[in-house]
Amino acid sequence: MRHFQMRNIAFVYGCLIAGAANAAVPEGSEAPVIRAGAVDIYPGFALIERHNDNLFRSDAAKRSSFITVASPGVYMEAKAGANVYSLGYNADIGRYASSSVDNFDDHGLVAQAELAFSTRAMLTLTPQFRIGHDDRGSTYSIGTPTPNTWHSRGITGSFNYGSEGAMGRIVVDAGVIETSYQNNRAVTLALDKTQSSLGGTFYYRLAPATYTFAQLSTTNFDYKDSASTLDGDEQRAMIGVEWKATAQTSGSFKIGQLWKNFDSATRKDFTGTSWEGSVRWAPRSFVRLDLVTGRKPAESTGVGNLVWVTNHVADLSYDLNERTTLHLIASYLGEDFIQAGRKDETPSYSLRADYKLRKWLKLGAEYIRSVKTSTGYTGVSPEYHNNIYAVYLRSEL
Repeated sequence: MRHFQMRNIAFVYGCLIAGAANAAVPEGSEAPVIRAGAVDIYPGFALIERHNDNLFRSDAAKRSSFITVASPGVYMEAKAGANVYSLGYNADIGRYASSSVDNFDDHGLVAQAELAFSTRAMLTLTPQFRIGHDDRGSTYSIGTPTPNTWHSRGITGSFNYGSEGAMGRIVVDAGVIETSYQNNRAVTLALDKTQSSLGGTFYYRLAPATYTFAQLSTTNFDYKDSASTLDGDEQRAMIGVEWKATAQTSGSFKIGQLWKNFDSATRKDFTGTSWEGSVRWAPRSFVRLDLVTGRKPAESTGVGNLVWVTNHVADLSYDLNERTTLHLIASYLGEDFIQAGRKDETPSYSLRADYKLRKWLKLGAEYIRSVKTSTGYTGVSPEYHNNIYAVYLRSEL
């Protein structure tokens, strides 16, 4: 059965590659495009072969497997005057050589309408539908015999008032996303929820390529299980700056206060300092350093009132030549389980090499090493050591 499935996948990708290689390339873009009247169609794909020596992120139940993931996709775009309409579809089809129960078929469908009322006012609407899964060992709830699968549907919107380069600009964001799990209901019933958000950002131009901004947002979490005590609201007040000062540096950073309030008196409210930032520094045209940092909450999946997540990533890339790029990546993930007395830390290191077969097509290889340590846990140890080797072929828009 596995050989039959992979022959089908190979045939699909052979067709995609052949079609993309013979497609026209639009001016100003490196991606292949197929033009059908007023619609531009961009086919995309990725084919990845991994070996994971700790599938379930557990040294106590260690198991390894090769994993083949095929990711076909397509992006379509049409313009009508100043308005832009798009539709994108992507899939991740994963097959495990040694653990077929963990096979997955994920799908995502996202539409978008960018409606320009004037040179100053624009409304962007983004409806979406996704089918996904949680790998076993990736959440903190009671273990399940198969991956938890879920459906997510909703719509987000953004209204922008103020032209690019104006002294001031206002952006208002809103959205509703509903997530419902499909299996292992004894555990996943407690994870079904509707997430509603509303926020506003005011930008003020300090210099031609530098803006400071203030941001207020609120998010409501409504869990479907009537017995859940996780219902509540989350508010953030942030200030920040974004810049593209020179060809050598660009980035953004915001910091502020976060308040997490629960409807149930059995859970204690939480307040903390939250931030998000990303910076690119390119001292030479062939050397780049990308830094990403953040601290924000994640919803509890069984341990604590919430998970206070700190994340840092540093990616140093070096172009050996026009086709070959090397990456050295280091990351740190800290997870503080509020009101549970548990803290997990996971440093990871990665080496990656990319080779451009075409301007839009990459062949690559990667090695990832992760080690998780934990303090204050109860029950089975969440600590693990993990090595992942991968080779891949993927297109890029």
